[in-house]
Amino acid sequence: MHTNRPIRCFLILLVVFSGKLLPAEADGPEVRLVLTSEETITGRLVSVTDQDVALVQDGARKSYSLESLQTLQVIEPEEKTGPIIRVTLRNGTLVAAQSVTLKDDVLTIDPRRQADLSVPLQSVRAIRFRKPQAETNPGWLGMLESQGRGDLIAVRRPGNVLDSTRGVILSIGDGVAKIELEGNEVAAPLEKLEGIIFAGNAQDARQDSNTIRLRDVYGSDWQMDSVSMIDSETSVLLQFGSGLQHEIPVNQLMDIRWASASSTLATLPTVRRDFAVPFPLSGRSDKLNELLDTWVGPRTDGKSDLVMPGGGAFEYRLEDGMQRLRGAVRREQDVLRGGRVVVRILADQEVIWEQGLENAAPLGFELPVDRAKRIRFEVDPLDDGDGGDLVRWIRPRLIK
Repeated sequence: MHTNRPIRCFLILLVVFSGKLLPAEADGPEVRLVLTSEETITGRLVSVTDQDVALVQDGARKSYSLESLQTLQVIEPEEKTGPIIRVTLRNGTLVAAQSVTLKDDVLTIDPRRQADLSVPLQSVRAIRFRKPQAETNPGWLGMLESQGRGDLIAVRRPGNVLDSTRGVILSIGDGVAKIELEGNEVAAPLEKLEGIIFAGNAQDARQDSNTIRLRDVYGSDWQMDSVSMIDSETSVLLQFGSGLQHEIPVNQLMDIRWASASSTLATLPTVRRDFAVPFPLSGRSDKLNELLDTWVGPRTDGKSDLVMPGGGAFEYRLEDGMQRLRGAVRREQDVLRGGRVVVRILADQEVIWEQGLENAAPLGFELPVDRAKRIRFEVDPLDDGDGGDLVRWIRPRLIK
């Protein structure tokens, strides 16, 4: 036994001084780093700090600064079925929850196999209780982009039709939401509700503004200010600007994206702008045509919205790295009466979203665009003329 002890000590010292890691330090998930140079690196995850990410590669520890990183992707994440309830926070975070409880203006969220998360109600944008469906999703996403006094309570009627009313949410628990409606308290079963959108301007939320996004295997999409994991720890710590923090087990990690950002299309240059003049202009001067185009053609409204008449279109070139397109669309509220109209979104000349606008209610969209080079918005007046077919695209934006 005494002859083996010096050999063991020598081997330990050899490992330490050669910069090699002990086996316990290489127990993290196997991940792929995508650098800003588009180079990819694979290894075992060791740590994440506000400065760098460390991996084990070929038995040695190597670190990469956050400035050089785009994404961290777990190579073989475990496939999990996430809970149906989705809680949207005002910073853009989407939490998949098994249950929610609201008491004394504090919402307690129960994610699957994670610690409860308690947040002040003013930090919550919406709770959706039902699984999204193609028939209801545009209506729900449109409601998310709207504003108004009081909390909006959405109900799914037979035939997958959404209806809504406004009131004040008093509490949520034991399968019911207690709501004050016109001075009366009503207990609404959660199974009857599509969801709740809490009072406040949709544009007041800091959605899409955080620099780091993390997705877990249960479907949550966390947006935060910092993320960290110290050597040999089994969880990842998320920290939000309000001082809120939350831990996620490392084995639930799917990916992390740094330098997340959004671009509002109204602030970007167009690569093409189309406008079908609403009445014949034969014999009129080019100057008059130009003036009419300026007055009634497609235009931006401030730094957020796009306004288009029937036959109008805007087309944009996508910056590399853009992942999703979000926003909503509705008839312009100043138009008293309009004909039939269809709105479309095209990616590289292929229609990826199309809806008929039957009334003044907004319809929302959230679309993957990670493979597209160009995005085009169109307003089709159909065959009944384009008089009164003025449409507003509400804060369409691209998300990295």
